[in-house]
Amino acid sequence: MAATSAALVAALDLADVVLVGGSEDLALDLNAAAALAEYEPRVSAGEWEDTDGSDVVVLCDGAVDEAMAQTRDRSPDAVVLVTAEPIELTCHAVVRITEFPRQRVIGMAGLPEVGAARARRALER
Repeated sequence: MAATSAALVAALDLADVVLVGGSEDLALDLNAAAALAEYEPRVSAGEWEDTDGSDVVVLCDGAVDEAMAQTRDRSPDAVVLVTAEPIELTCHAVVRITEFPRQRVIGMAGLPEVGAARARRALER
């Protein structure tokens, strides 16, 4: 779901997107899609240092513990969108580890599953 989340955030055309631990190839693909869809291509593969002061951080599956600590230290005012399963437990851990107010931690429960189900149904037709 990391690629889907990155694509959706990039399509909003509101901010730069840094794929921490992401590949240059995925960043290139997302930038190509942006150019074709006529919005500013602003996706890069990077490291945690590249996220300093982020306004929004999307936590996907992967190294969630490291992501929480890095987000706390590098982007203390960020809103955190959680797509990592299990959503409820991950949101609770984000609040506990980052000490962010719970109003700034938003779980995206069900969204990945809805997208996957719609894609499967479309492919079956």
